[in-house]
Amino acid sequence: MTASAQPRQCGTCALCCKVMGIVELDKPRGRWCPHCRPGQGCTTYDDRPEECRTFSCLWLTQDFLGEEWKPDRSKLVLYTEHDANRLVVQVDTGAAQAWRREPFFSQIKAWAQAGVDSRRQVLVVTGELTTLVLPDREVALGKLAEGDLVIVRPRLDAGRPAYDVQVERKGMSPG
Repeated sequence: MTASAQPRQCGTCALCCKVMGIVELDKPRGRWCPHCRPGQGCTTYDDRPEECRTFSCLWLTQDFLGEEWKPDRSKLVLYTEHDANRLVVQVDTGAAQAWRREPFFSQIKAWAQAGVDSRRQVLVVTGELTTLVLPDREVALGKLAEGDLVIVRPRLDAGRPAYDVQVERKGMSPG
């Protein structure tokens, strides 16, 4: 991923203020932040929580994502976590199937294919529900808690690539 030469601006986009959870404000994913005015931005911008100050979606920082990926257009907020080993596609709950539309779906699947070779994951999160995207299928993981690990083990099934998926819940040993 390469950084954009001229930094993009949010403009009227504030979708992250809806789709992201904000611990300090006890704001769940999928609901507008009480301090956000959609189309205008944060009403407490100078005093916003640290997690808001440090967040930048990939559309702002990565020039390979075209204008169609701008969150207020695509209804998708992309970011990485776990040292960039996980790509998260956070979906607007008001457009829960947006990630399945083109050109988004084929690109998300391509990232999933590239990810298995480099041990990276692609997760789609809609509200509190998470889906792991694999090259051959999507796996509904349900609600993940902070610290839960998603483990993908590649294997061959009749000579074809296949993947075993396990969720190691926070505070629980693998079973």
